[in-house]
Amino acid sequence: MATSARQHALGAYTYDQVVTIAEQDFPDAFSATLKVEDVPWKLPKYRVGFSEHCLFLGYITISNITNKVSAQLSTSGDICLFRREVGLSRRENEKIEFAGFWAHLTKRAERPNLDNLKALCGFYFVAGVDEVKVARILQRLLIVVKTKQRKWGDRVEEELKWAWRDYRRYWR
Repeated sequence: MATSARQHALGAYTYDQVVTIAEQDFPDAFSATLKVEDVPWKLPKYRVGFSEHCLFLGYITISNITNKVSAQLSTSGDICLFRREVGLSRRENEKIEFAGFWAHLTKRAERPNLDNLKALCGFYFVAGVDEVKVARILQRLLIVVKTKQRKWGDRVEEELKWAWRDYRRYWR
């Protein structure tokens, strides 16, 4: 499974393939990560992303005002770091004071670069997806779309086949 995942285009692999690669390529680091059920999910005060929940990362002080920093999943699938509804700049990202679950990242030597932090957050967002629920919502949406605009619905379904090969698995 891991070999085939490495042959896909970026982002075109399943959660199970990502887990297999992680277990094979860096087992110690992967086993040290929290399970998705144990991650401290929050309901965002300011919803700026696609997901209903966000990952609280810590705090940032700007102009003597301390703000909470959270990671949210954007509609394009990117992980974005925010304080209130404002995205953080690169310089601000370096000033995050990690808290709670993320506190071990505060030591300068262990502080991850932003890409690694976003990859870990992305992993948790993907791991937290309820595939059954999403698949059934997609089924209902495609039925409605295809009854009103068949050609466009077929095109959407073709893109869906590419992005999620097993999308019909939980259909009724």
